[in-house]
Formats: sequence, C-alpha cells, structure tokens
Amino acid sequence: MRTGITPVKFRHYLDTVAFFFPMTMLPRADWASICKLYGDTPYTNRNAMGMLVAFQCPQPDLLERMADLCDRLHGNLTRYDISSDAIGPAAENLIFIKEHLLLKHRKAMPIETFDNLTGGEGSIYCPFEAPRNVALYDDFPSKLDPQGPNVAKIDLRLRKRAKCGIDHRGLIGLNPITVILRNIRFVEFNRQLFERETFRKVMKEENDLEQAKARIRDMRRHYQFEFVQRAHDYARRYRLITNNGLVCLENKLTWGAQRRHVARKDLSNEINMVG
Repeated sequence: MRTGITPVKFRHYLDTVAFFFPMTMLPRADWASICKLYGDTPYTNRNAMGMLVAFQCPQPDLLERMADLCDRLHGNLTRYDISSDAIGPAAENLIFIKEHLLLKHRKAMPIETFDNLTGGEGSIYCPFEAPRNVALYDDFPSKLDPQGPNVAKIDLRLRKRAKCGIDHRGLIGLNPITVILRNIRFVEFNRQLFERETFRKVMKEENDLEQAKARIRDMRRHYQFEFVQRAHDYARRYRLITNNGLVCLENKLTWGAQRRHVARKDLSNEINMVG
C-alpha cells in the first residue's frame, strides 16, 4: 500500500477524440479548415449512415471549430480519451497503477497484454469496442513532453453511453477529476497478503499436496494477480477500500500534447474496428 506516502501525481490531456456526422462528406471548405487547424488529414471512417472523423491530441481551436460544425451539420461527439501521465519512474508507477486501479462496471475477464512499439508493456482492460475502457502503457515519453523520460500512462476511453454527459461543447472545459473518478476507483491493495491468503485457502481445499502446488502454479501463471482488477474478478467478496487519496489528479486538462505519427496506422485500425 501507499497509505501515508506521497500520492502519485498525474497530468491529463485529450488523446483520441471522434465525431460523427450524418453525411459521407463534409463541405469542402469546412474540411479544408479542420485539416489546416489539425495540421494533417484526420482519420475517417464512412458507412451508409455517415462519417466518423477522429483526431489525436486535438487543441482548443480545433475543438471549437468541430463544435461549431456539430451544431451546424447535426454532428455529435462519439468518443473521447483522457490520457493521464504519471509523474515519476515509469516502471514503478506502472506497478502501482496495476495494483490500485479498478475500472468500474467491468465484467470479469482476462486483461489483454501486449508489447508496445518500443518493447515495453501495454495492457487493455476490455475489448476495443467496449463503451468504457482503460489501457495502460509504460514505454513512451509523454505527449506533453516528447523529449522527456518514459512515463506510465492511463488511457480512459469513453464511448456512447459512457461519455459521462460530455458533448461536443464540453471538451475544452472538461474537469478530468470528475470524469476519471466516475469511472475508476483507486483502492488499497496488498498484493502479497492477498496471494498468501488465496494460496493458503487452496492448500486447505486440496487433499493432495502436489495437486495444490500445481493449482497454485497455474494461478501464478494465468490469474494476473499483479492487477487488482483481476484479484477483484477472482474474489468478489474480498474487501477493497476506495482511497482516491493515493493519487493526485488535476482539475483541468493540459494542452499542447503532440501526436505520434508512428502510431497512425494502429489508431486508424482501432477507429475502423469500433467505428
């Protein structure tokens, strides 16, 4: 636990933001204006119902322009991601996040882990198309400081009914604390104590010692107890005390994040998958 220890501090910014318009093409002048403000061509997905337009790290001038377009062309905000960068050593903070972050209203399921582009570790708590999701990373510099050290990063991804009442006019003045704590709990959790109690219970349940040891080895290999989320999945009655004082969250977004072109293809594929 980190009770009595300085809380982990986070900075927040908007990462991916997506808008839907009930048309397959935006007016040419409007499209040219948003491309100019964005400094690139946005990611798009079209179908018979309309057009999805998505941006990475949008800034206030672009968001104001998109809000005006939504009002005029009957568009709406369909997704926004709040990225939270932990200040301090990436590896240590990633361990802390895994052991103390609970995503609310999540069905029990394995957490998917994957290797990042630079060889670090990534994990995603739900399938990509889930309305509410969390992704963790530990191997990139912050988009707020591309020349700085690697940081541990939480991506809170909100779509459809999970948007917390935020519409296309609410992004610029968004309060990250309100949205994050509506979807995430930070809880006190002693992983070593939990594992000792769990494995002791297994030893009592099994009559055969070797069978008990085999079962414990299997749990160590597959149950992902490094995530408090998975411990909660396994033992729903295990008491976890909410302590949001474990973290220090800011009440406003930080602007100036710079998108990574290296991830362009991956983001495009994900937008197409959930579009």
